[in-house]
Amino acid sequence: MKRRTLIAGAASVAGLAAANQVLAQPGAVPTDAQAAKPDFVEATVETIYDAIYKAEGGGETTSPVLILKARDEERYLPIWIGAPESISISMGLENTRKARPMSHDLKAELVKALQGRVQVVTVRYEPQDNIFYAAIKVVSNGVETEVDSRPSDAIALALRVKAPILVASDLMKQTSLDEVKAEFRKK
Repeated sequence: MKRRTLIAGAASVAGLAAANQVLAQPGAVPTDAQAAKPDFVEATVETIYDAIYKAEGGGETTSPVLILKARDEERYLPIWIGAPESISISMGLENTRKARPMSHDLKAELVKALQGRVQVVTVRYEPQDNIFYAAIKVVSNGVETEVDSRPSDAIALALRVKAPILVASDLMKQTSLDEVKAEFRKK
C-alpha cells in the first residue's frame, strides 16, 4: 500500500486527488513511521464536560473538555476543545444530524464520495509544543493518506464514520472519571 502524508493547510479532504498529485513521490513529506512511534490504546468518547475556571476579572468561566476513556480500563485523557466542536462531537455520539450537513458531516461525505475510508484516527501530544495533535488515516484506491488534524475535528469525523480512535498510551491517566472531573473544579 502506498503511503502519503497530508499536512493541514496544504489540502483538505476534498483535495485528496490533487494532494496525491502534489505528493507524487513517496517520502516527500516525513511520516510518523520516520519518527519514534508511541504505543497506542483504543479509546472511546466518555463525555464532554464543562470545566469551570475562575476568570481573571473575577467570576467564573467554562470551557468544554472532551474526556476520552481507554476502551478496556479506567484510564482517561481530558482534551480542551471549542464549543462548536463539542456540539459536533455530541451530535456524532447521538448519531443526530441537522437539516443541512455540518462541517464534519461534509468531511465524511467527501471521503465517501472520493471512494475513501477513514481507517483510524490517532491522538498524540508534543510536550515541546504543549499541543495535542491528531492524524486521520484515509485509504482511497489503495493509497493511504495521513491528514494532520486537531483532535476534536478528527474525533468528530471518526464518530460519524465509525472509525477507531487510538491515543498514545502514555497520555491516558490511571484514575477514575470523578477524579478527572475534580481537576477541572479546582479554583
